[in-house]
Amino acid sequence: MTDASPRRRVAPLAPEERRTAIIAATLPLLRAEGLHVSTRRIAECAGVAEGTLFRVFPDKAALLAAALAQAFDHAPTVAALRALSGVPDLRFRLRTAVKVLGQRFRENMPLMIAMRSGGLPAGVSVPDARDGFPRVVDALTELIAPDQHRLRLPADAVASVLTSMIMFSNRVDNLPVEEVVSVVLDGVLYPEVKEEPAC
Repeated sequence: MTDASPRRRVAPLAPEERRTAIIAATLPLLRAEGLHVSTRRIAECAGVAEGTLFRVFPDKAALLAAALAQAFDHAPTVAALRALSGVPDLRFRLRTAVKVLGQRFRENMPLMIAMRSGGLPAGVSVPDARDGFPRVVDALTELIAPDQHRLRLPADAVASVLTSMIMFSNRVDNLPVEEVVSVVLDGVLYPEVKEEPAC
């Protein structure tokens, strides 16, 4: 027996929601396949007809620019760091910050490599990702500053060292989060064991 009741159509997404959904589907594809992927492939991954892309974005260049601008937007990272400001334990704050920043670097590294190796497709322009990076370092400095009295270096210097360590660990051998924080706070030497003087 078949169901004779009429099927209800799924309500179409509002224009801004459709735009957000297309960008969300585009970014993983750009990271996996590069910046010269076809709009047909993007539409497949977004689950829409290719023509729908061009009802939301005027052309492919506009879609890629919007996706890359979102990928390199520092605001969500800054907000995530500032959300840790009330946590009293410095090591916990820094471990969480390293996870947040490490994930950002890992996600964006394929995009940066693609832009350096193949360049941006014609007509695509994005803000320089380095322009907003000082805001991330400032947010990290604010996170460290409450414990300045415990540190030999200024909080901003510690923040710079920590971001350098995160970038290094993601490019080379992906050091564990705990090791990154330990190296920055404790150095790389094992604690010295003082020998008791012989009688």
